Amino acid sequence: MRLMRRFIRAWLIRASVSAVVAWSWRNRVEVARWMRFVMGAPARLRSDDTDARALLAEARVRVALSADRRTRGARAITGLSVVDGVVDLEGVEGSPTLDAAASVLIGHPGVRGIRVNGRDGANAHLGVPALAS
Repeated sequence: MRLMRRFIRAWLIRASVSAVVAWSWRNRVEVARWMRFVMGAPARLRSDDTDARALLAEARVRVALSADRRTRGARAITGLSVVDGVVDLEGVEGSPTLDAAASVLIGHPGVRGIRVNGRDGANAHLGVPALAS
């Protein structure tokens, strides 16, 4: 009986490790993005130009993009930053993924505006409001 329990426990551990490795590989782009964000957060908090609320706002935006299947793990999105409620998306010009990301973030709590590749109003056709200068 004891030997059987050991065997089952060892088999379950191997199976769960294999499942975690398979999931991580399938979602490697998203996992890498989150790891860069998490690893860079302490340094950004220590700097004078970022406060905890700005970091929390960026985390909420990242969660919203990770939750949507159109933007999860998309390689077309190459950069993301949030400054004073304005989301700046960087990515492949003309990509439908950037349009999807902008449409996900429209009306998201804490988002005042969206810039795509540094240009305001790049997604006006989606109803993204222009930022006041």
